[in-house]
Amino acid sequence: MKEEEHMRVNLGGVQLTVPVYQTKARTEEIAAELSAHLKAIEEASERIDTQAFALQLAFEYAIHAAEAKRSAEEETREMGRSLERLLASLRALAAFEGEEDDRPPRQDPPSNLTPFRA
Repeated sequence: MKEEEHMRVNLGGVQLTVPVYQTKARTEEIAAELSAHLKAIEEASERIDTQAFALQLAFEYAIHAAEAKRSAEEETREMGRSLERLLASLRALAAFEGEEDDRPPRQDPPSNLTPFRA
């Protein structure tokens, strides 16, 4: 089993060792986004409470993750409904083609007839 890669990032003025997500550059982007969000929370607050800021940030990201999960589940349900409609259409088409097989085969005109000319 491959060991998970970690790296050091600055998050809200604190150096942390975190797992690499996709790439080191993407991990640094995420840390910068979190730091900027944390700074906005701090600036909007009347007092300094690092633990409360971190909990608020964690809660906001948990809401974001829950919304992303709900959205993905809804997209999956919609895709399932679309596939069911497609399957019903394919079955109807197959049934229609099956009905054509019940008709007598088309006969070509005798070869000794000459085409009609006006």
